[in-house]
Amino acid sequence: MIVGLVRHYPVDLPYPRKRLVSGDEAAAWFAAYDEAPIVPGRTDLRGIAWERCVSSDLPRAVRTAELLFPEPGRIETRAELREIPLPGLSGKLRLPFWWWAVWARLTWKLDRAAREEMASAERRVRAVLDEAMSRPERSVLIVSHGALMYEMKKELAKRGFLGPRFAYPRNGELYVFTL
Repeated sequence: MIVGLVRHYPVDLPYPRKRLVSGDEAAAWFAAYDEAPIVPGRTDLRGIAWERCVSSDLPRAVRTAELLFPEPGRIETRAELREIPLPGLSGKLRLPFWWWAVWARLTWKLDRAAREEMASAERRVRAVLDEAMSRPERSVLIVSHGALMYEMKKELAKRGFLGPRFAYPRNGELYVFTL
């Protein structure tokens, strides 16, 4: 079996221009990111005849999947493939924007509610991969998001798949895992 993981193409949304942004402003930017258009790119699908395409149901992933798998009506969208939600950002405290992003990622490890979100993401990944492996198709292309792809990579390795190592996947790059 072959599983291809692709992170959506880059989002067309500039970072906030202000040197310091509040938690409320950072939260608004991340909400806008979820709805922003993508900047289409090129992805080398390595000549693999992908039999099936499953995508996160967020617009940036769906649009990427449509560009990679241009068979109308054949892309399956799944809420289970959505990015792991960031912990709530709010307040008037002003920090450089990238500090908010780092803080949100660190919170996944430190905050109890955020750890529960991570556990939920792991369960969602297992469910999607269980379903993919139970189907007759031998090649599936999965279009998703960075942190969730990292979790998928770990789960695929647990299941005996061989594939590339990555700390954080690049937008639009194909990562192929074989069993």
